[in-house]
Amino acid sequence: MTKQGLSEIREVNMTLPVTKDDIETLELGDAVFLNGVVFTGREGLYHMIFEKKVEPRIDPRTLGGATFHCSPAVNEPEPGVYNVPSVTATASFRFAKYMPEFLKRYNIRFVIGKGGMSRKVYKDAFVPNNTVYLTTVGYGLGAIYGRGILNIPS
Repeated sequence: MTKQGLSEIREVNMTLPVTKDDIETLELGDAVFLNGVVFTGREGLYHMIFEKKVEPRIDPRTLGGATFHCSPAVNEPEPGVYNVPSVTATASFRFAKYMPEFLKRYNIRFVIGKGGMSRKVYKDAFVPNNTVYLTTVGYGLGAIYGRGILNIPS
C-alpha cells in the first residue's frame, strides 16, 4: 500500500512462450507485458476452425501461446512491410463457446481482450489449460497499444 492507501500495480514482463511456472507467478491486478509473437483472431478465425473445420495456414501452436481478441488497423506502406498504428480490444465473450477446445488444442496461455467471459468459462476452460485472461485497460488507447507492436512477421 502506498501512503495514499492505493495498491501499487506490479509490472511483470514475460517472454513467450511461457511455462506453467511463469503463469503461477502472476497475481490478480498485475500489469503484464508480453514479449514475443501474439496473434489475433476474431469471428473469421473461430468460424473457420470450428464451423468449417479448416485449420489456419499458420499453426497457432507455433506462435507463442498468446492471442488478442482485437481489431487491428493495418497498412502496408511497401510490399511485405506492415504497420499497425492502432489495435483495439474487442469483446471476448463473443468467443467464449470456442474457448474450451481452442485453448486446449493450440496450447494457449494468454487470451487478451476486453469485457472478459463468465466464471464458468474461466473454471471449465481457462483453469484446466493453465490459461490467463488479460484485459486491456481503458478505451480509446488503440494508438498506444499499436506502439507496442514492434514487428509483424510475414
